[in-house]
Amino acid sequence: MDEPTASLSERETERLFDVIRGLRDRGITVIFISHRLREVLTIADAVTVLRDGTYVGTMRGDEIQEQQIVRWMIGRELEDYYPDTSLIPSHTEDYFVVRRMADNENVFDASFSVKKGEILGITGLVGAGRTELTNLIFGIMPRQSGEVYLDGKRLVINEPTDAIRQGIGYVPENRRDYGLFLELSCAYNIVMNVADREPVSRRKILNLRKLDEAAWKAVKARNIQTPDINREVMYLSGGNQQKVLLARWLEARPKVLILDEPTRGIDVGAKSEIYQLIAALAAQAVTIILISSELPEVIGLAQRILVMREGRIVAELTRRHEFNQELILAYASGIRAPDYSSEYIEGR
Repeated sequence: MDEPTASLSERETERLFDVIRGLRDRGITVIFISHRLREVLTIADAVTVLRDGTYVGTMRGDEIQEQQIVRWMIGRELEDYYPDTSLIPSHTEDYFVVRRMADNENVFDASFSVKKGEILGITGLVGAGRTELTNLIFGIMPRQSGEVYLDGKRLVINEPTDAIRQGIGYVPENRRDYGLFLELSCAYNIVMNVADREPVSRRKILNLRKLDEAAWKAVKARNIQTPDINREVMYLSGGNQQKVLLARWLEARPKVLILDEPTRGIDVGAKSEIYQLIAALAAQAVTIILISSELPEVIGLAQRILVMREGRIVAELTRRHEFNQELILAYASGIRAPDYSSEYIEGR
C-alpha cells in the first residue's frame, strides 16, 4: 500500500487501519509505505527506513522508536522539528483581508484577516472547503460574493494572473497536476513566474544565461537535489519537486503566500527544510496562509488557527495553549468544546 491515506480523513484512516489489522490476523503480509510517522508508529510491526534510495535500517516490535526513525530519515540529529514561530514578530494591523467570500456551493460567507508577517493556519476535515476558499481568493474559481484587500487597497482578482500581479502567490495542494510543468526542466519551472521580467528577459526576449544564473542560485538556496538545472522535474523526488515549486514562487517575491498542503507526500527531511523556510519567510514580513490537514503541522507552525467545517469558518484559535488536536477536531466535526476555548464563532 503506497501512501494509501493521502486523501483520507482521520476517521477513514482508522477504518483502513482496522482492515490492515484484519489482513495481518489472517496471515497476509502488508507493506505499508507512508511519509506520515504517526501512521507508521500506529500500524507497523516492523519499520524499514530508506534514504536517498539506500537501505538504512530496520526496527521491530519494541525496538521501534520515533526519534531513531527521524534520525535515520534525516541522516542527522533533529533538535527541533518545528521552528519556534511564536517569536516571529508580526504587525498589529490587518494586512491581508478577505470579506464574505463565497461560491454558495462549497464556501459560504468566509471572512478573515492576516497580519503582515503572520503565519495563519487553516484546517478542517477533508471536504471542509479549505482548498475551495483559496481557489476563490486566487481567482481560480468564480465567486458569488467576496472582497480581498491588501494593505488597505481593494484588489480586483478575476483570474490567477491578477493575483500574481498584485503580490499573491499560491502553492496548490496537487503539485503534479496544478503546480508544475513536469516535462520542463528545473530551470524553466523555477523562472516561469518571472520569465517576462529583467534580468531573465528583456523586451520579451529570454536571456538564457541570466535564466541559468537565476535557476542555479535558487537550486542552491533551496537545497534542491538535481543532477543539473536542465533535468526534467518529473524525474525528481516529491520533496525536490515541492522545493522547485516553492522556489518559483519565491522568485516572484510575493507579499502573501498561500500554501495548500505544502508537505503532502514528501519525506521528513524535506518537511523540516520547508518548515524552516516558512518561518524564515514570515520573519522577512511575508504573510503566510498555511492550509493543512496534518494537525501537528498546523499546531507547530501557525501563530493563529482557523477551523473550517462544511464551507464555513467555525472557530478561531488565538492562544497557543488552545492549539491541541482534540479541540481542533471537536470544532471540525461539529462538537462544541466550551472547556477548551472561548473563541467559538459558529455561523461566522
